[in-house]
Amino acid sequence: MNSIYRLRSDELTPDFITLLKNSYPHKEIEITIEEVMDETAYLMSSSANRLHLEKSIQNIEAHTNLVSISPDELV
Repeated sequence: MNSIYRLRSDELTPDFITLLKNSYPHKEIEITIEEVMDETAYLMSSSANRLHLEKSIQNIEAHTNLVSISPDELV
């Protein structure tokens, strides 16, 4: 079984460790810590993405190039 837990470092508690122990009783596990980049920072990290997002924001603000769908089309 594989699991991914995403939480802030200040949310690490003894209860969380207990949860891990109960989820993987008597198993060898590997814990990898990876700092998560803020979604906005990630999307703005490349110039192509940034330009695309800025253009999309301008379109929304100007109410241009918008796509409308009905709720029935979502089903």
